[in-house]
Amino acid sequence: MALTWTEMKTKAVRLSRDTTAGTLTQLQEDMNTGYHMFNAKFGRYFSRKQQFTDLIEGQGIYQTPIDCIRVIGMVASVSDTYKIPIKEVRSEFEWRQITAYPYQSNWPAYYFMLGDDELQLWPTP
Repeated sequence: MALTWTEMKTKAVRLSRDTTAGTLTQLQEDMNTGYHMFNAKFGRYFSRKQQFTDLIEGQGIYQTPIDCIRVIGMVASVSDTYKIPIKEVRSEFEWRQITAYPYQSNWPAYYFMLGDDELQLWPTP
């Protein structure tokens, strides 16, 4: 039996035993994120949202945003007109080959997903 959004919200409020506005907002945000994560796992609809972060010198691992379902591409913006594409490496074996030798650059060329919520850049900026 499928539940409507209102029925799911009512059930979540009943289970949490908290009807404050902050809790209701958090419940709805979490339900929405869970809905999109579920659909993404099955290759169903997901919406595109662009996110930004600053690269930090010496930092190679970055946390994805809390509402990120799937990273579908990445670029390093050098300026408003110059954007360097960063290639995704999907194979752990290939990733180990790429990162086996030290290499320095101002801009990363590759990224590798570490689980569902972190990614690693190479070379480390």
